[in-house]
Amino acid sequence: MSLRTRIALLTGLVAFFGLAMGLFLSSLLLSRLALLEVDRTLRLQARTLLQEALAEPGRQVPPEEEADLLFGDFPAAAWVYEGERLVWQGGLPSAPSLLKGLAPGRPVSLGGWRALALERGGLRVVVAQPLGLVERLALLYLRLGLPLLLLVGLLSGALAYLLLRPVLRPLKRLAEAALRFEPIPLSLIHISEPTRQAE
Repeated sequence: MSLRTRIALLTGLVAFFGLAMGLFLSSLLLSRLALLEVDRTLRLQARTLLQEALAEPGRQVPPEEEADLLFGDFPAAAWVYEGERLVWQGGLPSAPSLLKGLAPGRPVSLGGWRALALERGGLRVVVAQPLGLVERLALLYLRLGLPLLLLVGLLSGALAYLLLRPVLRPLKRLAEAALRFEPIPLSLIHISEPTRQAE
């Protein structure tokens, strides 16, 4: 394999692995940003539901408020508890039951859902959104990025191969000249002793 080919391959591999690392890190960042958006929405939904439940008799959330909050752009499931007694539930019916017992605190991921619980005035509200959208977004990003990654790696190698020809031409000539070089036999070399100066 020629030096030119080896350098071109190395260039393509370096470009490929550099872009692969960038794609992986940006995918993680994208997932994290999407999760932060989900958390922000969960907080808004939970606060609004808590205010509605505190204001309504029987701690019920009005159907129009439920439709606006839980069936909009960010569909969710929600439960309102008074003490340990469930007084209202709404939104998506497919949420796993393990989310219902969530204690107030930071948002958590459980069973493919992101959930948050808030507590105030003797009421506890639990709101949960499915994480399918976040996961699909990261997967779509990787699906779009992988072909591009391969293409850039191949193009980098091909471009390096083309650009190296004029750069390596002097080196090739030097190597060819070195092959034509014939060493002088030692028998033909006469080394004379240095003459001493007369005292």
